[in-house]
Amino acid sequence: MKQHLLARVEDSEYDIVVRRAGDDYLVTIDGSERRVSLGDSANGSSHALIDNKSYQVDLKQHNGSWSVYTAGKSYNVTVQNFQLAQLRNRLGVNHSATKTKNLKAPMPGLVLQVAVSVGDKVKAGDTVVVLEAMKMENPIKSGGDGVVSKVHVSAKDSVEKGSPLIEFAD
Repeated sequence: MKQHLLARVEDSEYDIVVRRAGDDYLVTIDGSERRVSLGDSANGSSHALIDNKSYQVDLKQHNGSWSVYTAGKSYNVTVQNFQLAQLRNRLGVNHSATKTKNLKAPMPGLVLQVAVSVGDKVKAGDTVVVLEAMKMENPIKSGGDGVVSKVHVSAKDSVEKGSPLIEFAD
């Protein structure tokens, strides 16, 4: 079974496909394949063997992303399902609300409720707007933790698909 992922390392994105190959993994990054073996080191960090080259890696998970420390450098990394990432990008919703400039309407509809105000702190999964479309209420949720910097809509506003709803601080 293979997994198709989108990884963000700092400000760069990578298209990644991961397949199991016995005890190892075949990892294709932007078209370039690598054989990867993972294990634990005696000091509690992780050990990666990538194309027969050894790396010591310290991983710490926080707020849906990872801090990766290797070879004297630290990287902020987020990984998500590739198709979900593409859908989020089309809708203007990135993996984390703190990196999303605008939360956009995923469909045309009528704004029933705006659940946030400028300055509000939101967590991933919080409902920020409720849209009515095709006689159904559709809660629009935050993609990550963040602070609301601008509200583009009010209750009873009609919106088109792709219209900005909420803007988050950088």
